[in-house]
Amino acid sequence: MQHNHRSLLFFFLLVPFLAQAQLQFGVRADNHAGILSAGLNPALTAFHPYRWEVNLNGIAHFSQNNYAYLAQTGVLDLLGSGNSLDLDFGPDIRQDNLIPEGIVLDFFDDNQERYFASTTTIALPSILYKINDQHTVGLIAQTRVVLGGDNISDNFSYYNFNTRASYDTFPVPPVYGGLLAWTELGLHYSFRKNLPSGMLSLGITAKYLMGQEGGYFYTDRRHRMSRLPFKGLGGTPVGIRFAYTNTLFTEDSYQPTLNGTGLGLDLGLSYIITNGAEAYSWKLGVALLDLGAIQFDQSAFNHTIDLQEPGTLDGRSFDFFQDLSDTEAIIDTFSSQLLGFAGASLTGNSFTQNLPAKLSFQLDHRINDHFYVGALFVQPLRLSDNAVPEGSLFVAAPRYESRWIGVSMPVQLYRGENLQLGLALRLGPLYIGSENLGSFGVQDQFSGTDFYAGLRLGPWLFRKATSGAGKNPACPSF
Repeated sequence: MQHNHRSLLFFFLLVPFLAQAQLQFGVRADNHAGILSAGLNPALTAFHPYRWEVNLNGIAHFSQNNYAYLAQTGVLDLLGSGNSLDLDFGPDIRQDNLIPEGIVLDFFDDNQERYFASTTTIALPSILYKINDQHTVGLIAQTRVVLGGDNISDNFSYYNFNTRASYDTFPVPPVYGGLLAWTELGLHYSFRKNLPSGMLSLGITAKYLMGQEGGYFYTDRRHRMSRLPFKGLGGTPVGIRFAYTNTLFTEDSYQPTLNGTGLGLDLGLSYIITNGAEAYSWKLGVALLDLGAIQFDQSAFNHTIDLQEPGTLDGRSFDFFQDLSDTEAIIDTFSSQLLGFAGASLTGNSFTQNLPAKLSFQLDHRINDHFYVGALFVQPLRLSDNAVPEGSLFVAAPRYESRWIGVSMPVQLYRGENLQLGLALRLGPLYIGSENLGSFGVQDQFSGTDFYAGLRLGPWLFRKATSGAGKNPACPSF
């Protein structure tokens, strides 16, 4: 009872498994986080209690979607199935009241606006070095992949769309989607200054961006569409903008290629309140992350479709789609049906794509020398329609810290609706964690996951700091 729903399977599995977790709050908020904390707020490295620290490597991944799910499974189940994954199609199971033979791919049916999001980071060797009490510098290297779609009308949900009568029109708001893969090399600097009631720090990371892959799709206005017979679609006038690099659409094994370059910037401010005590009581921070853009000028294609009159698509013309190597043929067919001939939508061989900028707020409270509670709020900034869309995030986490051990239990609320419990561990040089721990067990509706892990080195492996990380950080271990 297996089905060849290639495009649906591709969509669903690409979101969770192309693989940055959502800022990895469980480990980055730790006072011993070192260069990792720069990804949360560049100003936080000023409070690191040791002279130097090296992040050797790491991997982190976050994914979530509310369009499709796999029933009664989880990450460990999927990993255990290896290449023998049997997939049953949920709508057929429901319609025929059958007993599934494999894992069921099904679709949410809850009248919600649809989205999908995935971020992955592969950390390369990075270093932090404290010049003196006031100045800290660092080098950061990492490869990142972000994928996302947002504002997708519930009218395109599987059950909603497939039960709609032909010629019945429905509203479609502007939709946004994109993919961006790049490697960044960053120069980091933070500065701190003592104040009567505490300490202020400022941080900046300037990044050189090397773009491997990019692409975006968005519509410029609200319009109306209708489902037509024989897999057809009709729509009122609308503007469609999309661009992509085509090196991802190869039939052979994929090899990363430099297709563009750009510049990026992270900015942060942090303030700790000590009130003259040896240890801080509160730490507050705000940061602007991922400001910047990449100019793609190799293997790049920019398309524009401005429909001044209603248009139609014959879905049967797209039945040949099998995998990514068919993408350009799909675009030619799309252009031909809407504009009259293949290639009519092509407007250039370069495009600019913005990084997924975001505003981050952090709050941390010290209970005693070892116990803390922190919170994080992240709000995406849509500075351009060509950026990969991301969702808002709120995390709260109690944690335990010592020189060799850190334990955090983050509770994460993604887009104000997905409440997830996590666990992060720091054991000497190793850190590992997840902010969606439930995704590793069997879930009724598995629709995403989160995990991160890595290795670090620092003087804390060999001796204690002269003051604990939670104490006044004016005297690091040199």
